[in-house]
Amino acid sequence: MNKELDFWTLYNLVEEFFQGKGEIVSITQSEQTINCLLYGAFVFKCGIEMPRNNYFSAISIDSQFYVRNLFGKEISLNNNKEDIIKNLELVDKYCQLRLPDKYLEEYFKGINN
Repeated sequence: MNKELDFWTLYNLVEEFFQGKGEIVSITQSEQTINCLLYGAFVFKCGIEMPRNNYFSAISIDSQFYVRNLFGKEISLNNNKEDIIKNLELVDKYCQLRLPDKYLEEYFKGINN
């Protein structure tokens, strides 16, 4: 069991990392999950799997299916801060590459105004 991560530490890390790129739309503290809308286009879910206290994350395809492997790498790994940030960077890269440049340009224009 890994005790390094608690829910509010994860919440703050995700909120800080995706600032300007998305927003946290819901949290379920009892289930230890955070749902984010990234770039107005992707639903990203992450949290802490209990009882092992493992970090997990995935991008929602629909209400039943999630992508947990990006570019051949599993996005659900260890729950230390460095690995979580690497996962968030991978998710961010995936989202940006899936969106057209014109969309991203308009998105960033909108949040900078």
